[in-house]
Amino acid sequence: QFSKGIFVFSTLYNQIAVGPTALDKESRIDREPDEAVSEQLADLGTKILPGLDPTVDFVGDYVGIRPGTDKRDYQIHAYPERRWISAAGIRSTGLTASLGIGRYVVKSLLPTMIDISHGNGHANANVAPLPPPENIVADFKER
Repeated sequence: QFSKGIFVFSTLYNQIAVGPTALDKESRIDREPDEAVSEQLADLGTKILPGLDPTVDFVGDYVGIRPGTDKRDYQIHAYPERRWISAAGIRSTGLTASLGIGRYVVKSLLPTMIDISHGNGHANANVAPLPPPENIVADFKER
């Protein structure tokens, strides 16, 4: 499927945008716009807004690489024994669904992270320790 729908809209910078598209690519690093798709979007833009001149009004293309999968549904899997959850294949609808996804993730992991066996009425969080921030920064800079 090429797209869930193409929109023509005005940006905050008073520019006209046409898109998005969903074009599957083999490469996970190729961020070059597809010229045929750009031409199709320009044609669609001028069909909807006849006064639009892509040769004059064109600002640029942008490409985003989505972490998609070959499945149409979100791929959310809990691994309670490892206190881990993976959430993948979350596409554009994930923005709207983010609160529900977050709630689902918390409900899936919460039982594995709370230890109520002490009987003192207090739940003790059983979380994996994070490295010191300076180690995280150093690791990031090394990449």
